[in-house]
Amino acid sequence: MKTPLYICILQFILTAVLAADFAVINDKDGYTNVRSGKSIKSKVIDKVVDGQVFTAYLVNQEWVEIFYEKEAQQKKGYIHKSRIQYIEKAKTYTGKDLTFAMITQPFSKEGKVIGKNENGGVGTIDGRKIYGVDGGLPSTEIKEVKFTLNGKALKVDKKLYSNLYQPSPDSFVIKKIKNHFFVIGFQSDGAGGYMVVWTISPEGVVSNSVDSF
Repeated sequence: MKTPLYICILQFILTAVLAADFAVINDKDGYTNVRSGKSIKSKVIDKVVDGQVFTAYLVNQEWVEIFYEKEAQQKKGYIHKSRIQYIEKAKTYTGKDLTFAMITQPFSKEGKVIGKNENGGVGTIDGRKIYGVDGGLPSTEIKEVKFTLNGKALKVDKKLYSNLYQPSPDSFVIKKIKNHFFVIGFQSDGAGGYMVVWTISPEGVVSNSVDSF
């Protein structure tokens, strides 16, 4: 199915104006050092490994500031831009080893706890931050996300998508970088836009990363 025109326009705008993007490393060693500052002389404070998704901000001609989650904590640091592979810029995968499907349904308030934000609008649902709306109730929710890898159905934890609303299933594209698959797409019907990338490891473990705009 063709991606709706408004999604194409939104994706173009985001690509043009945003300084941040989802990325992974491009390093033959399988890992890259994370430094405390924008210099090769800065202290090594951590490392990121193949397949680990992070948000990358180009801060000058040589260095990128990254933000990522590790052991349930938010981390940040710097890596050299030569070690970056932006997921959106990777070649689109057209093979059949991985399949993806997203089933949606009308949003229902039944059984859900709606929390307010500081402006009196909708801020949380069932105690979790929500994506896809800007203060109002969503109209569409995700019923199920399905992946198969080499013909085998993968387990997808509902917590990975239960707070993602106004989904646009047709916006997703599949990328393959080394031995990891990434399924990435811009979501929302306009307000409360967000980007989500699903990561599928060689072992079939499914995770995701979300960034709102």
